[in-house]
Amino acid sequence: MFHQLVTTLMDFIFPVATVLFLPALFVFAYFVDKREYGKADEERIYEIAKFNRCSEHHIFNVAGVNWHISKQKIEHDFNCYLNNGAIPFYVRDFIRTPIPEL
Repeated sequence: MFHQLVTTLMDFIFPVATVLFLPALFVFAYFVDKREYGKADEERIYEIAKFNRCSEHHIFNVAGVNWHISKQKIEHDFNCYLNNGAIPFYVRDFIRTPIPEL
């Protein structure tokens, strides 16, 4: 009798708990990753620009100079950033340094 009751409850509770637990786990992992790894790169570009009282375009230029990227390529990449949010490798490297110097 007890075994049948437990089996019936488990047949109902386990699928419901799984359906509720997995989405909660993904949401929790998203917020933990944000805290653990810091802000998104777009937010870092904005914050560095705000802190240094310069434009995001200036950050692209400084990062490009550090990597010896041509002005035309920097302008093209900045336009792609504005239109699509694509951040090139040299800017990602620059903003992920501990203290980017402008």
